[in-house]
Amino acid sequence: TEIYTLSLHDALPISCPEAGVPPGTEICFVLDKQLNEVPFAALRSPTKRYLIQDHTIRILPSASLYLRAGGTQRRSPGSPGALLVGATEFDRGLFSRLPSLQGVAQEIAEIRQLYRQPLVIEGAQATRSRLLDEMDRHEVFQYAGHAVFNPRYPAHSFFLLAPEAGDTGLLFAHEIASHRFNKLRLVVLSACSTLGPLDTRTGGLSGMARPFLAAGVPAVLGTLWDLGDEPARHLVPEFHRRWLASGNAAAALRDAQLALMQSTDPALQSPASWASFELVGGLD
Repeated sequence: TEIYTLSLHDALPISCPEAGVPPGTEICFVLDKQLNEVPFAALRSPTKRYLIQDHTIRILPSASLYLRAGGTQRRSPGSPGALLVGATEFDRGLFSRLPSLQGVAQEIAEIRQLYRQPLVIEGAQATRSRLLDEMDRHEVFQYAGHAVFNPRYPAHSFFLLAPEAGDTGLLFAHEIASHRFNKLRLVVLSACSTLGPLDTRTGGLSGMARPFLAAGVPAVLGTLWDLGDEPARHLVPEFHRRWLASGNAAAALRDAQLALMQSTDPALQSPASWASFELVGGLD
């Protein structure tokens, strides 16, 4: 893996021969502040090729998180244990403006077929207490549901889960960050805006991805902006399929993005559908 330190101006022609980065090179970006909002996969060279067409891309939130995440650890051979959560039930009195999640059940059903005996928690069973109890018993955690990013107080960003007695069903970022994950290796957040910037010189990544990285998870797949059901339903199962085959999460994301670009559906071909997804963290 080659790690390049680039300004945004430098990054735009990165695929050109004169930039010195040959096609096929995996590029790791360590970003600062609002650069975390840039969809690097969709940057285009003067030849009109997207960066993702020539390079695998990985985002490193900071050197310290990269080292603490384990750096060069790889997943074990065989089918890993997976926790698949379809959070379709939430307090609609508190969040009446949020839409129903029509595509989540199909997304989870497709992913379920890829793993050997995954634990699937959906609907009213997907509660805060259940997730906190189960997350570190598995190597893979897939969350499909609503996430709310709080840019002013990132630690108060949260997942929406099913309410239970005495609990509104909100799982906050600071609750996840207070854990230490020893078994969990890959988190996939199929929800809106799970990556976000912090106005700091270091650790400029926030959102619901950051607490997992800070708590020891090597790799997190998240999103830069609000996500529709259709892009997630097509891209996320394809990502899991590719990752199980290769063990390389960044390469699996690239393959899944290229698959959407080659779709016969113009909406799925658009960068608006596939460029929101980014792989963040150490070498999985």
